Amino acid sequence: MRESVNRKDTEKGYTLVELIAAITLVSLIAGVIFTAITFGINSYQKIQIENELRDEADLVMSTVINELYTFAPERIERIDDGGNQGIKLIPGTGGTKKIYIQNDGSSSKGKLIIDTDEFEIRSNIIVDVSDTPQASNITLECSSTSMYPNECSTGMINIKLSLSQDQGGHTSQLTLDSKFGF
Repeated sequence: MRESVNRKDTEKGYTLVELIAAITLVSLIAGVIFTAITFGINSYQKIQIENELRDEADLVMSTVINELYTFAPERIERIDDGGNQGIKLIPGTGGTKKIYIQNDGSSSKGKLIIDTDEFEIRSNIIVDVSDTPQASNITLECSSTSMYPNECSTGMINIKLSLSQDQGGHTSQLTLDSKFGF
């Protein structure tokens, strides 16, 4: 029992310098751990948004291609009226189908319209009335002349699709260029 009393009377412990050094080391280690975890979470969110934008862009492109090949037009006509850029599919049997990007007028956001149906996606389709390079558009390059103006029987359809998504005060943007023949 005498030993425990003697141990209690001694003033062994941590000095102020040792305590400050220990707290500094713990703070540095905690800062490194916090930074690594935060970086990992931010990277995960960025990759998740980019993957979602890519999935939506692929879905839009495959829908347009599917409409083109199921409708099987003889000719395709350019549409460019009031900020709406796109194409009109004209079959030999009559009836038409329009595929275009519609500008809503009040902002730089747009909608993909297939005939009369609005194609809904979560991301914003970027359009701009001042024809900036990042704006979405659907254009037509004719490889043969037609007797009708602005129409092609063969050629290339160029689709430039710019999507953006806001999440947590950060805007992610993806631009997809696609060309395919008809």
